[in-house]
Amino acid sequence: MMNGKNLHLEYWKDGKTFSLDIPVPEKDGKGALAVPPSHPIALDWETIDRGGDKILSIRMSSPQEIILKKMALTLESGETFHRIFLNGYQSWTDSGEYPPDVRFHKLAAFARPLLRYMGDQRFLPSFYKPRLNSAHGYHYFYGVPAQNADGIRFAGSLDERFAYTIFSMNNGNVLLHKDIQDLPFSGEKEIFRIMTANGEINEIFDRYFSLYENDKAIFSGIIPASFSPNPQDISQPLTGWTSWYNYYTNITEEIILENIRSFAGRKIPLDIFQIDDGYQNAVGDWLTFNEKFPEKFDAIVPEIHAAGYQAGLWLAPFITEKKSFIFRDHPDWLATDKDGNLVKAGFNPLWGGWTNGFFYALDIYQIEFQEYLREVFHTVLHQWNFDMVKLDFLYAAGMNHRGNKSRSESMHDAVDLISFLCQGKKVLGCGLPLGAGYGKMDSCRIGSDISLEWEDKTLKRIHYRERISTVNSLRSTLGRWHLNHRAWRNDPDVFNLRSGDNRLLPGEKYTLMLVNLTLGGTVFTSDSMGSLNDEEYKTYLSIFPSQKKEIHSVRTLEEDIFLINFSIRNYHYQLLVNLSDAEFQWNNPHLLAFNSRKYGFLFDQKIMKIPPHESLLLLIPDQMDFTVLGSSGYLYPGAEVAEVSGELTPEKEARIEIKTVKNLMRTGEVYIKIPDSAVTAVVNGKKVKTDSIRNIKSVRFLY
Repeated sequence: MMNGKNLHLEYWKDGKTFSLDIPVPEKDGKGALAVPPSHPIALDWETIDRGGDKILSIRMSSPQEIILKKMALTLESGETFHRIFLNGYQSWTDSGEYPPDVRFHKLAAFARPLLRYMGDQRFLPSFYKPRLNSAHGYHYFYGVPAQNADGIRFAGSLDERFAYTIFSMNNGNVLLHKDIQDLPFSGEKEIFRIMTANGEINEIFDRYFSLYENDKAIFSGIIPASFSPNPQDISQPLTGWTSWYNYYTNITEEIILENIRSFAGRKIPLDIFQIDDGYQNAVGDWLTFNEKFPEKFDAIVPEIHAAGYQAGLWLAPFITEKKSFIFRDHPDWLATDKDGNLVKAGFNPLWGGWTNGFFYALDIYQIEFQEYLREVFHTVLHQWNFDMVKLDFLYAAGMNHRGNKSRSESMHDAVDLISFLCQGKKVLGCGLPLGAGYGKMDSCRIGSDISLEWEDKTLKRIHYRERISTVNSLRSTLGRWHLNHRAWRNDPDVFNLRSGDNRLLPGEKYTLMLVNLTLGGTVFTSDSMGSLNDEEYKTYLSIFPSQKKEIHSVRTLEEDIFLINFSIRNYHYQLLVNLSDAEFQWNNPHLLAFNSRKYGFLFDQKIMKIPPHESLLLLIPDQMDFTVLGSSGYLYPGAEVAEVSGELTPEKEARIEIKTVKNLMRTGEVYIKIPDSAVTAVVNGKKVKTDSIRNIKSVRFLY
C-alpha cells in the first residue's frame, strides 16, 4: 500500500518565495500538519480506512492571498514496479502501461508554433526535460509489481476540481503534483483527496469510481444550484456510423441521405447515425448551415429516426475560427490570457487552410456566450431532434488558469455546463481532460484519431503525443480499457474495413476492428456500405449484434504485445494483439481452442506465430456435453448462440435445442459437443450427422 510521506509547498507572497516540507502521518486519524507559525497557512489531514483502501484528505486554508508555485505530495511505494500506468493529459494523448524508466520527449521545436496547444507541454515544460520525473500521468496511477505479487498498487485522485493531479516517479516514490503554478489562493479548499489500494485491477477500479467526486461544486452562471449531472445508462455497448473518416469536411446533404438509406435498406442494426464536421457555416456558427445543406436537417433527422437509429451531430462548443460570425460579431466572447491576447486552442488546416488555420478558445464564463450555447443545444436537441451530440476539442475551455480558478476547475465548470444543457440526451466527449468528465459523459474518446495508415512516422519522429495514428490510438485503447462502463462508454474511435483510400493492410484492419469492439463501449465505422467488397461486407456484418464483454485482464507481455482475457456471457476468450513491427511467437497453453478467422480448431498447438500488427482471437471452449466448441459467421465464435440445451435419449440420440441472439446479420455453422455414446443427433428438430473432431464427438449445425 502506498502511504503519504511528505507534502512540499512553495508559494509567493509580498515579493518573496516561501517553501515548506511537512511530513504526512501514515496512520489512520486526523489532525493538523505542523506548519511553522511564520506561514499564513494552515494544513489539516485525515486518513480513513475503507475496507482496506486508504483515503487521504489534505485541506489548506489561508486568510491572506498567496500565489501558489509548487505543490507535491510524496507517496512511498515500498516496491519495485515492472510497469507503470500513465494517463495522458486529454483524450488524444498517448496513455498506457510503460516501463518505469520511460521518458516523454519534447515536441520538436519547429512544430511547437502549430501543434503545442492540444497537449500539456505548453504549461508543463519541466515535465519534458530529460530528468528523473519526466514521464508523468494524470488523475490516477498504478504500478505492476516486479515480483510475482498479485494485482496492482494504485493511487488515484478522488476530486480533480481544485487542480489536475499529475503523477510521476522519483527514487521509487510516487509524486503527486498539482497543476497550480501561479494560481492565486485564499480561503479554504481540499487540495488532495487520494485513494490508495492494493489488489485486483477490476475490483480496484470498481471501488475507485464508486468513490469519485462527480458534482461537488457546480458553478453558477446559467446553471441552477439544484442541478446535478445524471448521465444515461452506460452498461450496454453501442454501434454507429460517422461521416468523418470517409468524407471529412466534404459531406453534403445528398451524401448523408445516401448513407442513411444504404444502411436502412440493408437493415443494419446500428444504434447511432452521426453527422460530423462539414455542415456548418464555420466552426462556432452552429446554427448557420453552408450551401451543401440547402434543406438543413429537415429531411435528414426524420430519415435517421425512420430507420430506427438515433441521430447524432458533431459540434465543438468551446472554439471558433476567424471566419465565423462569432469571431466577427462577438469579440467579447473570445477567451483572453492575462495580457489580453486571444487564446489559441489549436491549428487545423481543414478549416482555415495552412495560412489561417488557427482556432480560438471561447470564454465559458461570459454569460451571453452561455446563453448562446443554451440556444444552440436547445435547437440541436429539441428542434432538430438530435438524440446525441459529439462535442469535440473540449480541452479549450481550460487552456489557462483564470483568476483563482485552475485549468481543471474551468474544465469541470465547462463539463457542468454541457451536462446542464444536454439533459436527457447522449453526450460523447472528445479532446477532454478525462478527470473532468468521469460520471458526466455517456461516452468519451479515450485515444487519438485513427488514420488510414498504421503510423504517421513524421509526427512520431517529432514526438507529437496527440498525433493522428492508428497504432497510437490502439495503445491508448488497450491502456484505458478499465474506464469502459465505469466512467462512461469508451469511444476508441472508428474502425474502417474498406480498401481504396484506406491504406491499412487486412490484418491491421482486423486488429483495429477487434480491439475497438472488444474494449470499446461506443464503436463507430465510417465506411459506406457500397465501398465494401463482398468479403469486407461479410466481415462488417459479423459484428452484429454488439454484445457486452466482461474484461478480466489486459496484460502487457512485451512492449506492444498484449493478451486480453474476456468473456461474453459463459463464453471465454483470449485475444492476443501484436502492435509491434516484428513477428511474435506465443506459447499457447490451451489443449483445445477455436479461431474462426484462420485456423479453425487448434489442438495442442503450442507455438503460435502472430505477424506484425495482427491479432489472434481464440474461443476457449468448455469440453462438457452440449456446449459450443466453435462457430463461423459471428466475430466472436460461439457468442451468437444465446442458449443451448440437450439430452441423450435411451436410444442414444442427442437431442439439442439452440437459440441464437437477436439481430444476427450472417448465417454460419456452430459446432456442439455431444456425449461420446451418442449414435444419432437432432438439432432444433432436424436430423444432423455426428462427427468427431480429434476424438471429440460433435455435431455441426447451420443457423
